[in-house]
Amino acid sequence: MRIKKAFTLAEVLIVFVIIGIIATIGISSSRPWEKANKYAYARIYNALSTTMYNVMSKSSRVEPFPANSGQLCCALLEYMNTAGRNGNYSQVPCTLRADGTYTIPANHVCGLSDLDKSPAINRFTEDYNKAHPQKFIKLSNGAYIWIGSNNGAPWSIPRAQDGNNNPIEFRYYMVFADLNGFWRPNSPVWYDIDANGNITPKSRLADIVAFAITDKYTVLPLGYPLVDTRFLNAHVVYPADNDEGETISNAMTFHEARVRAFGFGKNNAVSNHIDLFSTDYESYIGLTAGSNFRVRNYNDFYSTEIPFDSNPITNVCYSQDTNGNQIKSTICDVKIYDYH
Repeated sequence: MRIKKAFTLAEVLIVFVIIGIIATIGISSSRPWEKANKYAYARIYNALSTTMYNVMSKSSRVEPFPANSGQLCCALLEYMNTAGRNGNYSQVPCTLRADGTYTIPANHVCGLSDLDKSPAINRFTEDYNKAHPQKFIKLSNGAYIWIGSNNGAPWSIPRAQDGNNNPIEFRYYMVFADLNGFWRPNSPVWYDIDANGNITPKSRLADIVAFAITDKYTVLPLGYPLVDTRFLNAHVVYPADNDEGETISNAMTFHEARVRAFGFGKNNAVSNHIDLFSTDYESYIGLTAGSNFRVRNYNDFYSTEIPFDSNPITNVCYSQDTNGNQIKSTICDVKIYDYH
């Protein structure tokens, strides 16, 4: 009698398990740059935020906000993990004075020139930076950051008035980051535009991003990370008026969180943030319509305006919790808690 051979049930299950593992690996690694880009963006955002918190916390400073871009550069070197040198220019920490400010050594990266608000794409290429040294800092993870300033000084924009009708100015620097160094795509361009003017997100995320660092010691994402959750997600935080703790919204785009938190009902004079009556603070800080670091059109991402209470009470922020209940708070904030 001839015995027929066949796979056992255990062998078949093992084969299916192996196939499942291979398929899972293939799916999760099909867009590895997108995940790496998200974490690189998160690390730089958090590093900049931590730096500004530490600068603000220096008790010896009469004026914690850096008076010029060289001082900001020294602060970044003190609190961020750097690679040691930028070409021929030292990246060692600057000398800290007794008053909390820094002395910049000779032949030091912090003594170089800055970028402007909306630099051309070629300013971030390796060849350009070798021929025209700019004030860029090489981080230990391979990323690069540049400082943008108003000829070394922070930009200053009049905004609201305080309770005595005195004008309030808000000051800020720009920081540009190439998330993966000089590797491609080396571009801040996030989208393609077809013949009808419609935008299509590129399959590979841009690797050059921009932030504004303000005199309120906050770091503001700019450009497409505001509206693209492939970069980051944000939450609106509503501190409670009692001891029950803060209320945190669901995850949303940074732009939506900012509008919900600061769009209406905030007293501009007492806020710890840049509170705009416009939803587009990129225009407010002076990014021109043609800038590579400005969202082309918010309506491309939101078919209707983000809803909020149409009859706000002064100095009160409105939103809804996860159960749809209305929230009112005298203080609201936007925080980046997690990266999905």
